[in-house]
Amino acid sequence: FSGLDSLKKFVVIVYEPENTTIGIETILHFVRYPHIVVRRTSNLELAGKYQIDGSKYRIATVGREGSIVPYGPLHETSLSYKETIEGFLKSQHLTEKPPTKDSTLTRSHSTVVDDHEIAKIIEEVRRNKHMVYQADLEMAVRGTLYNEIPKSSNISGEKLLALQRFLAALENYNPLSSSGRTMIKELSAFAKRHTQELSGEDFEKELKRLEKEMGDSVFSSKRFIGCVGSQAGLRGFTCSLWQLFHFMTIQASTMDKSEDPLEVLQAMHGYVKHFFGCTECAKHFQEMATKRNIWNNPTKDEAVLWLWAAHNEVNQRLSGDDTDDPKFPKIQFPSASSCPQCHKQTPSASSSLSPNDWNKEHVLQFLKNIHNPEFISRFGVDNHEILPPTLEKLRQKRMISNVFSDMDMGMGMLLYGFCIVMLVVAFKLFAVKKSGYRKKPYAHNVLGKV
Repeated sequence: FSGLDSLKKFVVIVYEPENTTIGIETILHFVRYPHIVVRRTSNLELAGKYQIDGSKYRIATVGREGSIVPYGPLHETSLSYKETIEGFLKSQHLTEKPPTKDSTLTRSHSTVVDDHEIAKIIEEVRRNKHMVYQADLEMAVRGTLYNEIPKSSNISGEKLLALQRFLAALENYNPLSSSGRTMIKELSAFAKRHTQELSGEDFEKELKRLEKEMGDSVFSSKRFIGCVGSQAGLRGFTCSLWQLFHFMTIQASTMDKSEDPLEVLQAMHGYVKHFFGCTECAKHFQEMATKRNIWNNPTKDEAVLWLWAAHNEVNQRLSGDDTDDPKFPKIQFPSASSCPQCHKQTPSASSSLSPNDWNKEHVLQFLKNIHNPEFISRFGVDNHEILPPTLEKLRQKRMISNVFSDMDMGMGMLLYGFCIVMLVVAFKLFAVKKSGYRKKPYAHNVLGKV
């Protein structure tokens, strides 16, 4: 229980045989349970200390007081593991954290989408495979703020510093509306004012206060679009979180808000380490970050490419497992169809790509293009009015303005011409009258002076 907060009553140990992902899959099922933490091990000798033998018993629960109880799932599948652990939790009257009113991972009556609408969304996303969606970026922000960070009972030391760095980077590079950006700025300042510790509960209270103050103008969408899953439990928040961090690294590389090339990667590393709900996933990410030398990126563009390569490594490792969505299989991105120039040669369907197979200059430009705020798709957004106008909207307004300007100019010239004509006519009439006037002759003028 070292390093765990006081809410944790049990640690659930899951034995994961080598070359399987059953442990990771099981962990993901129990992310929202505040009173337990699920950990996996492939070391049977270590598992044996918790009465796990790898055949009959593959799960064990460990209580704070040291009690160990082994369990034997009926089948060697993540679903069977899940059902076994749920049975234990039910016996202990432990439930998952109830979703908050503003929870991003639940559907309110106003955001429920039926199967027909999901099918339409999936069709749209499959047709535009490399598109980045505004809705997903916002869902990632909502998920981190409303679901992940408030779960921490105490935030102090390195964890508090990680929160402050994450919010500072989010303040610089978030994709939200004007009100949303103001809210993030205030939230970041709130976290910085706490120099010793901050509770997740206090963080959540401040967050709700700020959103209430901003009204309904913070988030434009409350559902996943590009990260929608074809089945429950697939893609969703994790997918959107990757999208958000890609977006942030690229915005950092195109803006001059910081000279630090590691600003976003450092924020991401700290967030994943201390706040990401899947502790096993967080551990994997940290190991990969060390292996791939995350701190050895001297430029912002190299930070962009580091995250791209790291994401592809994760995709390759998880491709084909139970978390892979059959309609959105994990691939090496971008595909040859999305960006032919990014590939030095067309890869076969079965081949794995090495770093030398990529044209990284084209990859970098491709990533910058699809994450350009002007090209972020607003398909599925509920409230367009709160977002900054797109270039197309501004162009349309300019065209309308130009039309009126041309009309005004035309009318002005016409009126000017009309006035000139009227002046000329008036002058001529006056001139004619003047020339037609003759002084009447008098008799004395005709007869001469007498």
